[in-house]
Amino acid sequence: MAHCRRIALSPLAWTLALNGLLGLAAWRASHMFEPRSDHAGRAWAAGILGVTWLILGMQVLGNLTLLARGPLLGWMVIGIVLAFGLGHFARSGNAAQPPPSRGEPDAPVSRFFAILAFGLTLGAMLIVGIPALVYPVKVVSDGPIYHLYFAAQWWKAQRLFLVPIPFGESGAPYFPANGDLWFAWLMTAWGGDRLARIGQAPALAACGWLIVVLAMRLGAKRAAAVVAACWFLSILPILLFSFEANVDTLFAAGFLAGIYGLVRYDQEGRRIATLSLSGLSFGLAWGCKPTGTLFVAPLVAMVALALIRESRPRRKGAIHALAFCVFSLIPCGYWFARNIAIAGNPLYPAHLAIGDLTLFAGWYDTSAMSRSPYFLPIRALPAFWDIVIAVLDPRLAPIWLLALAGFWRWGRPRSGVDRIVWSLAALAVLNVVLYWVAIPYRTQQRFMLHAFGLAAIPLALLFNRRPWITATATVLLAIHLFTPYSWPFLTPGSRPPWSLSTEVPQPQEPLVPLKFPLPVDSSRWLVEVSKLVLLTCGILVAWLGLRRSRGWIGHWAAPLTLIAIVAGATAWHELTFRALRLTYPTFEYLPAWSAIETISPETGLTIAYSGTDIPYYLMARGLRNNVRYINIDDHPDYRMHDYQRAAVRAGLPSLWPDPRPGWDRLAPDRDGWLKSLKRERVQLLVVARANPAQGRLNPYDGEGFPIERRWADERADLFRLIYADPRIRVYSIRPIGRNSTD
Repeated sequence: MAHCRRIALSPLAWTLALNGLLGLAAWRASHMFEPRSDHAGRAWAAGILGVTWLILGMQVLGNLTLLARGPLLGWMVIGIVLAFGLGHFARSGNAAQPPPSRGEPDAPVSRFFAILAFGLTLGAMLIVGIPALVYPVKVVSDGPIYHLYFAAQWWKAQRLFLVPIPFGESGAPYFPANGDLWFAWLMTAWGGDRLARIGQAPALAACGWLIVVLAMRLGAKRAAAVVAACWFLSILPILLFSFEANVDTLFAAGFLAGIYGLVRYDQEGRRIATLSLSGLSFGLAWGCKPTGTLFVAPLVAMVALALIRESRPRRKGAIHALAFCVFSLIPCGYWFARNIAIAGNPLYPAHLAIGDLTLFAGWYDTSAMSRSPYFLPIRALPAFWDIVIAVLDPRLAPIWLLALAGFWRWGRPRSGVDRIVWSLAALAVLNVVLYWVAIPYRTQQRFMLHAFGLAAIPLALLFNRRPWITATATVLLAIHLFTPYSWPFLTPGSRPPWSLSTEVPQPQEPLVPLKFPLPVDSSRWLVEVSKLVLLTCGILVAWLGLRRSRGWIGHWAAPLTLIAIVAGATAWHELTFRALRLTYPTFEYLPAWSAIETISPETGLTIAYSGTDIPYYLMARGLRNNVRYINIDDHPDYRMHDYQRAAVRAGLPSLWPDPRPGWDRLAPDRDGWLKSLKRERVQLLVVARANPAQGRLNPYDGEGFPIERRWADERADLFRLIYADPRIRVYSIRPIGRNSTD
């Protein structure tokens, strides 16, 4: 029993040690950028410095094949030595100017509704987040396709490398992957994917905090800022996607932290230290996903030009602009440099050209992206309207639009911060327009969610006008959380009059459904009662966090209580619903996954796969299986850029007609494939029916299976069918690791 307990505590101990050392180094280093008296500024600086140091460490150690707990512990120690050793460079002359006064404190009624809004939102997060922490990873996200899959492959190999996924998002191996590095960090520290499943949760909390401190800096009282932040945090895709292994919330947190830095720079004497931290934050966001280039790069360029144009002397502005640009490239430059080294294109596989002039050669352009199932044409404005309304909730959307239109300013005396608020509102609108105009995958509303974080600032100032507005906003928030979007106007299931397009489904269920069935179903009632308990716990934590507190105990009461609630709720879910036995989500491959789980020893199997775009689940419980895609020719080390280069040398077009290229499957060679299986000592082959939308050459036979199925059936002396259904086949390879090609 003691041995089991020691093993069970090991992941927690490593997680606390690595993150604790990182936090200590970051907090100490923040003193070089922000004064001790400015706690919000130091927290902001520490967060940026800590995450940057983490990302750089993962990049450096990953390229040295040292992506493991011990080397990462050493990297954290180096960070502490540097932070304390360079601490003497922090000078009082760099102290920031105090932020503008926020006027009178909140009225008691405003504080009450702020606590209620925060509590209900936090309770909703617990209701959504605890199952995500306990139950298997959902199929309907990019996590098992590549975010978690890449992180797991890097963690197991202890190095960074291109992980081929020809049946999924083929271009993802070349995407900027700071978010995937964060998931790999969590996997390495914990020794599994438990924390990585909800790896965006810290970013969600950071988004809320940044909205509050930014709104307060621009004139809102705390109650109004908190309620506005809760409106953003409870946006349906924000709340749901933040507890999946995607990277959109990570991007939003980095983007908002960069904006906060620019505001501090403008208000506090234009210090280059603050500007450099802002650049680092934008770089962290830029390195999260390919669309970061669209949203971050133009903003960095515009800020740099403004610094040069408006600064006196110009030399100072040029120095500040250069520092801002250089620091914005530090956290993300590795990904672009890697793509240049292997493909000559920092944005590979995107193909960028102006007329006949090719700027960067890739394998797909906008015309190819228009053949994606995620594409919508720009002219589909009714669909755009429906997407925005579905994101914001039709009952709340008018208030968001009023805030963006400037109703926060109506009847209010002119203030020195008005220019900044107008700029943030305009930037929010610009980002939504960029999402619709420049990203062909317009069905994916998550690409514009960071814009609503900016829109929450004028929203907070609108709520700040009167206490009754704050109270009304809290009531509307509760309606948004607990009732269907069509209530009270329509019955569930009917088409609302504000929906202009049939291409965009409107949410039919409330964000947090509370349904107590009659006659009483004890198991169902237990679930609903548990939701009420979590909502109550959320209100308790909100009260502890927003009440007037003094001393160390008062300041730490809310986070410690929240940790205790999360730990208790997680344990209760696991014990009550036996969640640890639910290794896989309900899906059509579930019987095959269960069969593989049964035959996988504790040391794991080496599995080759084909056809499926979610190979993550083949890694089995504890990610113990080694899963890989094996090229179907005699080029075992080729990746898609190698195949494209070979195709161009052979006189084939350099552009593929859709985003899913098939150069790697144009010339199948069974003998070369079998040699690769032998070389990799593959023990199991999994072949699933291929989705034609994931590559026109992937389905090979009349049943939709790729060519590997035919090869395995032809060589019954090597491949033994151990599981089969109409969707997937599993073969054992015999003798294990010693198959020949004769």
